[in-house]
Amino acid sequence: MAQLIKVKDYASRYEHHFLHQNAEFLSAKQAYWQRMKTDWMIANKSGSKAPEDEPLEKNSRMGKAVNRLKWWKHEEEEEVEITESDAYLFFKGKTLEELKDIFYDNWFLTQLEWASSTVSEISMMDPKLKYDYRLRTLLRELPDTYFVMYYPVFHTKQTTMEGAITIVGPVGIDVIHILEGTMYSVFEPADSRFWKEYVNQKQHTFVSPVLALKRTMNVVEAVLKKAGTTFPAQATVVSPASIIDNREILYAHTADKREYKRWMEKRITNPSPVKNRQLFSAEALMEQTATVSVLRSEIYSPDGYGE
Repeated sequence: MAQLIKVKDYASRYEHHFLHQNAEFLSAKQAYWQRMKTDWMIANKSGSKAPEDEPLEKNSRMGKAVNRLKWWKHEEEEEVEITESDAYLFFKGKTLEELKDIFYDNWFLTQLEWASSTVSEISMMDPKLKYDYRLRTLLRELPDTYFVMYYPVFHTKQTTMEGAITIVGPVGIDVIHILEGTMYSVFEPADSRFWKEYVNQKQHTFVSPVLALKRTMNVVEAVLKKAGTTFPAQATVVSPASIIDNREILYAHTADKREYKRWMEKRITNPSPVKNRQLFSAEALMEQTATVSVLRSEIYSPDGYGE
């Protein structure tokens, strides 16, 4: 599961002590999975009795795990107490694949928390990110050795700009723009500034995604040059469900539904561990990003506006 190191202009734990956060991510993720898997195995052990007949030990690991399985709740909602009987019932009968889905859902929320807050600062995260299918899929499919910057906001000479999705892998950087479309969509560059989408005998014109890719590539290349490192970077228009035609005039590479699986598998099956040059490049890019946040003390103090 790839590491989400930056979202927009939110505060991120990776902004400081990047190397430590990388190690912390790997350790915490592995420990969380092992705890959850152990509790699942206890609940589904052959011959286990129901909790009414054989109560679970007080403060058991299973009870703690299910308490960790709370997603999120609105402040006005009444908190629900989870008993160890609930814990047993939660894990009982679930398959290993269902357990993995639960794990990924929960760890995804942990990643959002890490990418929107630090020990002392917190950013107002858009709640819709919790349901962002593309972000969830991207993080789940890519290995731990990839660092994802999701529409990061970069400082430029005069102002700030929102960049395209930037993925720092062991052997290079992918700057990507995702065209969702439908299974019937056909995308086609009309000229250097506009693209067209053809679907159900209708035509839709929109601004070329290549323009955003070029701007982000310019920032990435400038940051790497300033940092004194060389690391290959590639711009790609990705369309997992649709077709991209007439690609001869493109500045960027493409990976439409005919090539997306192969494009992703090349990264999934990449055996390379995290490299020093990769870490250095990711740190340099993080230093170029903007952050908008408030101090936690301003929100949670008795006189804070969050009370």
